[in-house]
This record gives sequence, C-alpha cells and structure tokens, in this order.
Amino acid sequence: MCYTWRMKLFDTPRIEDGCLSVALNGEIDSHAAGQLRAAFALVVRDEQVINLHINMRGVTLMDSSGIGLLVGWYRTVSGRGGRVYLDDVQPVVARVLGISGMRSILHIKEVA
Repeated sequence: MCYTWRMKLFDTPRIEDGCLSVALNGEIDSHAAGQLRAAFALVVRDEQVINLHINMRGVTLMDSSGIGLLVGWYRTVSGRGGRVYLDDVQPVVARVLGISGMRSILHIKEVA
C-alpha cells in the first residue's frame, strides 16, 4: 500500500515495512497541525503503519498544537507497539519538545 501527497507542509510520505516516513516543513502551528492531522488521519490509523519516522529539518517552529499532533500520532502507533522517531530536529523545536516532556515518549535526534 502506498500513499502519496504533495503539500508545502510535508514532502511525499512513503510506507515501507510498516514504517511511515515523511519530511515536515515550515511552522507547525494550529492551522498547520489541523491540515497535517486531516492529511494523515487515515494513513496513521492504517494498521500497517507501526512506526513513524519524521524528518523535522524543515520545521522552523512548533507550538502546542504541533505537540498535540505528535501526542496523537504517538498514542496511535504505541498502541500497536510502534514508536515515533523525529530526525534532524532544529534547536528551537528541540527546546519546545524538551520543555513539553516529549523526550520521554518520542525518539528525538537533533540536527547535526
């Protein structure tokens, strides 16, 4: 099964071996989080998706709506024994994730 979209907020996602991989871009605020939630609702709920790998290199800001989005995705995949991996997280976003306590539930790798 393959899902393909093109939006400014994210690059074309791929699903391989139960893993959804996508690169997010821009500011993940209430408007963007709503768009991402809607775009990925069916895909993340797909029982074939066990793990999420999200490249955050292009994310320049994340507010509480973005945190809520990640928590929702985490709850969905962790219920299947999966994990959420955030790669190339920018320092400003890493700080928000740290303050919110997300480091305890997500696998976060900051940009090198």
